[in-house]
Amino acid sequence: MANIATKWIYLEIKYPHLVSPYSHLRKEISAMKSQDSKVAEIPSKSHRGAYVEYVMRNSRLNGQRVTKTFVAEKLGTHRRTLDLWFSKVDMEVAKIRDIGRVIRHDFSEDYPELKQELSWTISDELAVDSSMDKSEQLRRCKTERDRYRDLYIQQLEKFTKLQEEFYTLKLSHTK
Repeated sequence: MANIATKWIYLEIKYPHLVSPYSHLRKEISAMKSQDSKVAEIPSKSHRGAYVEYVMRNSRLNGQRVTKTFVAEKLGTHRRTLDLWFSKVDMEVAKIRDIGRVIRHDFSEDYPELKQELSWTISDELAVDSSMDKSEQLRRCKTERDRYRDLYIQQLEKFTKLQEEFYTLKLSHTK
């Protein structure tokens, strides 16, 4: 926003003979420019969305700043969706946890009352117990793989059936 305001003021100074229909907005543009230069204040932790956004914007991974685009891509969503999440005072715990995983920040330290929900366990079903031997771990992984494969096949069969019904109805309608 500051670049637009700067260019606008520059054009008005350089070409004063050109009267702009928007010249009355100069004060508002200058105010916006001064707001851009202010340092962002730490939002209250009671507004979860704003606080998570603040932490995300001030996070670094491998020495680089974390961007909203990066987080959105990792979560499989859009930047606009993140903006909607951040606008909520009581942002969902699952979303806070997912963003925390991406930016590698443990929000359970910031919200101790949500420590249980914000835990960083990857999956309770696939949690590997150190007391299990390798063959048991392999068996559990294969069982889980087979379960998801069977679910996929069931969904694929349902889709195929619906697709056949659709084309049958389409053909009967065209005749």
